[in-house]
Amino acid sequence: MRMPMLLDLEAEMARRSFLFFFEHFAWPVLQPATPFKNNWHISAIADHLTAIKLGQIQKLLINMPFRHLKSSLVSHAFPAWDAPFRNSSRPLRPASDTGPAP
Repeated sequence: MRMPMLLDLEAEMARRSFLFFFEHFAWPVLQPATPFKNNWHISAIADHLTAIKLGQIQKLLINMPFRHLKSSLVSHAFPAWDAPFRNSSRPLRPASDTGPAP
């Protein structure tokens, strides 16, 4: 049996943890010149987005001041993390979208 490579382990961690995915894969793409600094609000949003993926919660409303990574987490990184595993019968839609799901 071969030993897993570091990249294999990182990929598995990223598959299991949205926060790990955001910090190690999404952040370097979104903000390559800025070092990532984790804070409680980022972990809280990541936990809630993970709960959405697992079906533990159905709706999520995030009220925070601007420049706190809401869009980067919810609109950019979460769909990239969730899309490969998403069932097409359960599309992700913003609350402002009142039309039928595609």
